[in-house]
Amino acid sequence: MASKVKQVEEARAQDQKATQDLDNYRGTIRKISKTVHPFKLDDNKPQDSANVAKELREQAKNIETLACKTRATSLSRDKSSGSEVSEFGKSPRYEQFATVYAIA
Repeated sequence: MASKVKQVEEARAQDQKATQDLDNYRGTIRKISKTVHPFKLDDNKPQDSANVAKELREQAKNIETLACKTRATSLSRDKSSGSEVSEFGKSPRYEQFATVYAIA
């Protein structure tokens, strides 16, 4: 019985972490959307390209950090199940993102 209670507590903790990570991801995506808008949404002035590039690099780092944290969690779970996970940063989509936003 105690092991079932522990499993439920672990599942709840994982769910809370996943929900928090998803909220962080969505917040970052919202920031990127505001950043790439041609005008600042608060004062309707044109965006400065240097500030846009700086903000996109910052948001890319936030996504990379979140992806690494999520990957580490997935790896620890997958090692116990025996499945293989590819290395973060080696995917074609990440490489394309890194090239476009010059974060590599």
